[in-house]
Amino acid sequence: MAEPRHDGGETLFALSLAIGGALALLRAHEAQHAAALALAGDIDLPDLGEPPPQQFDAATLAPLPPLYLAHQLDAAGVLRTGELVAGLFAAGSINAPLDAKLGNALHAFWRGRNERLNEQERAHLFAQVFDAATFEPQMRRLCEALVALADNNGIDDVRENVGLEHAALTLAEGLWPAISGMVAFAARDVIEAINAALRFLRERSLQVAFGVQDLWAMVATANRAQGVPAQAARDHVDRGRNGMVVLRWLVDNVSRGARMDLADPQAQSVIAAAQRWLLASPAVRAARPA
Repeated sequence: MAEPRHDGGETLFALSLAIGGALALLRAHEAQHAAALALAGDIDLPDLGEPPPQQFDAATLAPLPPLYLAHQLDAAGVLRTGELVAGLFAAGSINAPLDAKLGNALHAFWRGRNERLNEQERAHLFAQVFDAATFEPQMRRLCEALVALADNNGIDDVRENVGLEHAALTLAEGLWPAISGMVAFAARDVIEAINAALRFLRERSLQVAFGVQDLWAMVATANRAQGVPAQAARDHVDRGRNGMVVLRWLVDNVSRGARMDLADPQAQSVIAAAQRWLLASPAVRAARPA
């Protein structure tokens, strides 16, 4: 099968949809959290001494899909590239003529850099939630369990459903303790910053000023200084978009036993996302011929 094109149009459109979906999820979670706090404030609770042990609550996982997208887009180098370009513009190092609207966007992004989580803070947060030593193999097992269902031609297989349930619960239970009040804020902070960077990085006049053909070539140029391969950014984008789909399914279904109904119209899109996530993994990409 031919590889999907990663040009400036198709990939950016899909990425814009993913970012919009992520922000909608975060707004819904924030609204639910605010409503819960307001309700709790209206109820006088007796002092029962030590608080009871915290019980697993699948709703706590709601910020995870957007946070994973933020994690992968940050690893792709989008924010790093945006800050580099905005810094060069603020320093007067971009000599090509840019329109006023684009210049204002670059100035605003540069001025807001100290109000965002910096690269080290983002890396620390993401490492706490998506620890590579545990998250990666657990996420891979979940995706493999989802893809295995597609081989049954719609037939319900008890063994594979049990394997899916086990993989989903293992991943959810591993991620749940890492969630805190900071997570939803961090996810929204990073995604909004990435969205702002994409709005000016996709401008053709800016790409021409840097002598590149599209946004991803500009990101690759910025990443090269960090020793990051050119293909890595696109792989991270693929993993972020498709991983968010899988994790959203996990959040929505883990409390109901994490079973996949193959008759559900959304089932095939989740299974396809799991397959795409697996195909974008570093091990698979490294094994492919150049």
